[in-house]
Amino acid sequence: MNIDVFIIGIVQIVIGSVLIVGLNLSPLMRFLRRLLMRIRGVKGVAQVAPALISSHKTRSTLTFAIFAVVLTLNVIVAALIATNFSSSIGQAEADSRGIDLYVTLNKAEVVLNDTTYTEQLYSVSDSITDVIGLKTFQPQEMDFLKYVVLKDPSTGFNFFTDTLPLGFVELRSEQIRGNATSAADDNWRYDSYLGAFPDDIGAPSSSSSGFFGGFGQSDDEELNELTKKSFDAFFNSSYSMAAYNVSFSMEALTDFDFEDMASFFDSNLEDVDKLEDKNGSVIKHPIVFTDSFILPIGMEIFVPMNMTFDFVQNETVIAYQPFTIGGKFDMERTVGFALSGGGMTSAGFEEEDTSSFLGRIYIPERFSKYSNFFGEADGVTHSSRKPDQFDTFLIKTDYAFDDPRIETLAKDIEEFTNTENFGYRKIAGDDFLVATTVSLYAEVEASIEMTVQMTSFLSIYVNFGLLIGAVGMAVISVRNVSERKREIGMMRAIGFPRLQVMLAALLELLVLGFIGLIIGVINGLLINVGFANMLDVPLVIPWGTIGAYLSLITFIGLLAGAIPGLVASRIPAAEALRYVG
Repeated sequence: MNIDVFIIGIVQIVIGSVLIVGLNLSPLMRFLRRLLMRIRGVKGVAQVAPALISSHKTRSTLTFAIFAVVLTLNVIVAALIATNFSSSIGQAEADSRGIDLYVTLNKAEVVLNDTTYTEQLYSVSDSITDVIGLKTFQPQEMDFLKYVVLKDPSTGFNFFTDTLPLGFVELRSEQIRGNATSAADDNWRYDSYLGAFPDDIGAPSSSSSGFFGGFGQSDDEELNELTKKSFDAFFNSSYSMAAYNVSFSMEALTDFDFEDMASFFDSNLEDVDKLEDKNGSVIKHPIVFTDSFILPIGMEIFVPMNMTFDFVQNETVIAYQPFTIGGKFDMERTVGFALSGGGMTSAGFEEEDTSSFLGRIYIPERFSKYSNFFGEADGVTHSSRKPDQFDTFLIKTDYAFDDPRIETLAKDIEEFTNTENFGYRKIAGDDFLVATTVSLYAEVEASIEMTVQMTSFLSIYVNFGLLIGAVGMAVISVRNVSERKREIGMMRAIGFPRLQVMLAALLELLVLGFIGLIIGVINGLLINVGFANMLDVPLVIPWGTIGAYLSLITFIGLLAGAIPGLVASRIPAAEALRYVG
């Protein structure tokens, strides 16, 4: 739904409800009169107050319209703040797929015979329910031999214009699927959402193009199903995907318009030609996933694996493995993949590194043995890894996503790992290990709080409108008493006691305020139901806040009507009868 249409609908609802009540004010007052007549001691007031309201329909309508409009806005903003905060946290928790925090080591864990860092993490707290160890690799700033190549190396390329310093992450089936064997199983371990999928997997049936090549608002269940199918293809050694005629170069990055990213990284490949070899056959490769905002889906890339030294040519020869970008993690979701969207850059080790900013390539485990940064293809070197020598750990707990105890757990893990001659350093015999722990809620908390502060700032203006409405009601009440001195004199002359004169003036304002209150609450709730449905989020009604508004309205009505009513009750009958103003 267009937001302009929604705003027009709000205006129509408010104006329409006020007009409906205003046009039916006389029947309402007759009903009120019959109701009050049954109450002992106010029969006289019951005859006068509703009649006074009905005799000045325009003024009465404007009086309750003030509170109807102001209270409608207050209820809308109050429910909007609560709904937005709750839905933001709920969506972030759903997008995290159970991950609460992650730990990054400044270097790979120490290989020990009797324990691992994963096992030691479980000992830090009983609240930890699962630890997923990952291998990651970040090439150094000028380590061109580890850069991803954007064109076929066999045809020659320029290290400065045809390569990208992207990071790498190894993914294993047990890390993502756990004990599941295919998309048909439900018990996946970590099925983080993808935003773009291999060409034969399909696309969400109802979605809008995402900012980073994702699909924006789509059905979570459908996206989850497509993601699982994509991971099945990712881990399938016999699966390959065609490479498409899409490309990107570092030269294009310098002149790139970030405001037009959605059109540049469109994942629709229907009108894009497939690459063919010299024989006219379609070029296909195994797939990798990425969280890089500059790599389009379907692009052919070449990842450096092992190296050998050619003594004849006296040069280092690099073996490149070709891949097709077959999936992109959904960056429009609050947290996306735990390590994507700057996740590891916020950990602090590579915060200023270009490769961290550009993103990562996620590679199936079966290719690790051919590399020297996930395996030992070139033997044991400073960057080689043993099979289970991890450096990054995704952690699940039994806490709620925004539970403050997660931050305490994060500090405990850092203390366990980073304290000299204690914890893991003592076990590993390495005092140079450093762990940085990041809570996923902390990653999104700033954006959530900023949104809440913006809506809270709006509520200040709306509450100020409530104050203006109170002043307006007081002015109207004083004017009513001033203009009705003659009626007041007649009431006093026929025997109305002062208390009932004051009650008549007070009741008039309370009734009008109550009408505005009912209209405002009903309108506000109806509009928020429509707003929640439009955004497809659960509606949260802050009954406490609404109750405070109702109490404030009642107090304002009593205060605004009591003082003029007290003044009216003290007007001598003879003086009031002489009034001709």
